[in-house]
Amino acid sequence: MQNPHRQQTDDPEARPRMGLPIEFFLTLGGSLLVLAFLYGLMALVAVLS
Repeated sequence: MQNPHRQQTDDPEARPRMGLPIEFFLTLGGSLLVLAFLYGLMALVAVLS
């Protein structure tokens, strides 16, 4: 017999296969955007000063 807890976690367990890479890329892209923004800001400051 199937465990009711297993049935509830079936959705999240099936998701990571598709969802984990997307989350990973989103996090990576977000951090890269922040880094690019910071570098751009530093470059602007260097050019203006």
